[in-house]
Parts: sequence; structure tokens; C-alpha cells
Amino acid sequence: FASRIEHPLVAVAAGVALGGFVQFAFQLPSFFKNGYSLAPEYNFRHPGLKKMSILILPATMGMAVAQINIFISTILASYLPEGSITYLYYSMRLIQFPIGIFGVAMGMAVLPTLSGHAVRGDLDKLRDDFSFALRLLFFITIPAMAGLIALREPIVNMLFQRGKFDYAATMGTADALLFYSLGIWAIVGVRIVTASFYSMQDTKTPVKIAVAALATNIVFSIILMGPLKHSGLAFANAIASSVNFFLLFYFLRRKLKRIDARRIIKSFTKVCLASALMGIAGWFLLHGDLWRQHGRSLEKAGYLSAAIMLCAGIYFLISYLLKSEEMAYVINLIREKIKGRR
Repeated sequence: FASRIEHPLVAVAAGVALGGFVQFAFQLPSFFKNGYSLAPEYNFRHPGLKKMSILILPATMGMAVAQINIFISTILASYLPEGSITYLYYSMRLIQFPIGIFGVAMGMAVLPTLSGHAVRGDLDKLRDDFSFALRLLFFITIPAMAGLIALREPIVNMLFQRGKFDYAATMGTADALLFYSLGIWAIVGVRIVTASFYSMQDTKTPVKIAVAALATNIVFSIILMGPLKHSGLAFANAIASSVNFFLLFYFLRRKLKRIDARRIIKSFTKVCLASALMGIAGWFLLHGDLWRQHGRSLEKAGYLSAAIMLCAGIYFLISYLLKSEEMAYVINLIREKIKGRR
């Protein structure tokens, strides 16, 4: 359809809008089946509405900080050599893949459970479920982070290197992807820690820390954009995300009195070791001249897909040998699913 109109990008935008409408419409039957209605009901004196209004304002401001970070990086990148904004944009889109699939989904899924524990005053359960959710999220996303770092050049080449997007643009995007990826673990971790604060109806602490992280991003962006150019802006974002996570974790630990940090660190160490070995293997598998060339898309897709599957196998094998708790959980989950089908 795009090839039949004067401005093909309009077709792309229309496709995105149509996709959003289809996603909305697909949920309507279940929405109505469960007794909900789209008809508005106004009761501004309802205590729940008042409480929600008080809580939602800081939460909205916290979400806005993330967009402000991106906006500031874009402005600063405009002072750098041509192509810098493009490199940051494409690399940011790539790290949003694991963040959106795992981080956002896990944060949304765990919030009702944590809220239930908070309402009942069962802080022991809240601590346990928070620890498990964070460890499981790291188990899933850190290897994805390592994969993006190790295979950044092949991934960017296969997805974008065509037309005016040459090898220099591929390397510029890959460099930004390297530094952005260093912050993935912290970004997804923030989702879980923030959900824990929200479950206890504390929306102010996360937004205060988010503002501190914003200031960190600005300072490091200005410091690093000189020597590292656009990669410095990506690195500053990763540093700010890490500061955000550590501060949130520190204050959550104070709020909950105790968190089994030793167990989290032990799991984190095993995951990082398995991910590093997997990443090294992936780099050796796909390091070559093929990824400097245009074309041969099907061949590249085949090599990249095979390498990703092999790397996943290496990661799971090493995790199993390291006796990872999360690996044992995944194995038991698969066994239960298989038994349930019999």
C-alpha cells in the first residue's frame, strides 16, 4: 500500500494508528463481558477518586521525567556532528524491545500482587515477591542486554543498513546501542522497585529520585558529549538509570526495614557471568566482513537467528551449571506446562 501513494511515510503512520485501533477493539468484547461500561459516571466526592487524584500526580510527573531525559538528549545531540540524533533514535528503539516486553510487562503484572500484600500488611510476602520478581527480571533481561552489546553491529546492519544508511551509520548506531544497553538492567529494575513503592501508595519518593536521576543525566551528558560525542549522551543515560535504581533500592530497603539483598546480589552475579560468556560466544560467532556489507538480507537473517538461538542455549546451560534458582524455576514451570497438557 505504501508504494501506491505519494508519501509512503503517511502509510506507515496510518498503519501504526490502525494497529492501535485494532488493539483497542480486540479487547472490547472481554471488557463488556466482564460487566464494564464505557459510559462515564461522575462522582467527584468518591473517596477513592480523591485518593487516586492525589497519588496519580506524582506518578505522572515521574513518567514525564523519562521523556524529558530523551528530549534533553535530543537537544544536546543537535550540537554534535550530523547523524547523531539518528544514531540515538535507532539505538533507543532497539533497547526498548527488551524493556517493553519484559520490564513494562513484569512491572504491570507484579503491581496487583504487591498491592494486595501491602493492603493486608503482609510485608514479609511483599519482600519475598519483590525479590523474586527482581531476580527473575534480571535473569531474563541481562542476557538480552549482553546479546545487544555483543551482536550490536550485526543487528543494526541487518535492520537498517540500506540506501543512505551506510556502514558508518551502522557503527554510529551500534556505538550508541552499546552504551544505552549498559543501562537496560537498571531501567527494568526501576520498574519493579517503583511498583513496590506504588503498592504501598508512595508515589512521591520515586518522582523525587527520578528528578535526581534527571539532574545526573544532564551533568554527565554535558561532561561526556565532548570526548564520546553521541555515545556520551547514551552513556550518561545509562549512568542516570543506574543512579535511579540504586537510590530507589536504598530507600525501599529502608521502608521495608530489610530486603534479602545478598540473595539478589548472588543471583545477579550468576546471571552476569552466564550472560558475559554467552555474549563472548555470540561475538565470535558473528564477527566478520559480512556485517560491513549491504544486502544479503536473508543470509544475514539466517546467521543472526541461528546465533541468537545458540547463544540462548549457551546461557541456559551455563545458568543450569551454576545452579541458578531462576533457571530451576523456569525448568519446573516448563515441566508443569507439559504435565498439564497430558
